[in-house]
Amino acid sequence: MSSVSNSKISGKVTFTKNEDGSTTILLEINGSSTDIHPAFIYFGDAGGNGEVAITLEPIDCDCESSSTIITTLDDGTPITYDQLMKFDGHIKIHQNEDHLEIIITEGNIGANAN
Repeated sequence: MSSVSNSKISGKVTFTKNEDGSTTILLEINGSSTDIHPAFIYFGDAGGNGEVAITLEPIDCDCESSSTIITTLDDGTPITYDQLMKFDGHIKIHQNEDHLEIIITEGNIGANAN
C-alpha cells in the first residue's frame, strides 16, 4: 500500500484463506496518527472512484493494524478467497470518520495488483 496526500503512512495487506472458506484480511500501517482509520475495499482500480464493496474493521492507531473476516460483499453477495484474489478492486485507508475524503494510504488488490 502506498502513501497518499503526503501522509507518509505506508502499509501492507495480507489475505489468508481460512479452512471454513472465509478470508481473513490483515491491514498493517506504519506512521499513523492518533486517529482511528476507517478502511474499505472499493470496486475498480485505485486511480478511480469506485463504490465501497466491503467495509473492513478500522485501524486503531495504538496497534496500527486491523483484522476482518470476509465471506460476503457489503450487499450480501458471497465472495471466496479465490474470488478476492481475482477481484477488480483496491483498498483505501482514510484519515478518520470525520474526514473520509482524506485518504492516507491505498493499494490495488486482486486483478489490479499486478
